[in-house]
Amino acid sequence: MGKLFGLVVIVLGIYAGMELYTEGTRGAFGGALVDLGMVEAPAAGEAEEAPLDAIRSRAGDSADRAATRGQDQIQE
Repeated sequence: MGKLFGLVVIVLGIYAGMELYTEGTRGAFGGALVDLGMVEAPAAGEAEEAPLDAIRSRAGDSADRAATRGQDQIQE
């Protein structure tokens, strides 16, 4: 019974971590953290960018810069 409880706690911890990582603190669990007052609500007109979107954007920008540098080196 103790092993089952430990396994359930681990699975719930992974779920909570992934929810916070993918949705951000304001969007996690359907906005429950905002409703409970644990996280500040977004200001009017403010949109929170999901963490994965920010990572994808930075990665794309980095790839574009590398491609441009590579093309510049080939042309020289």
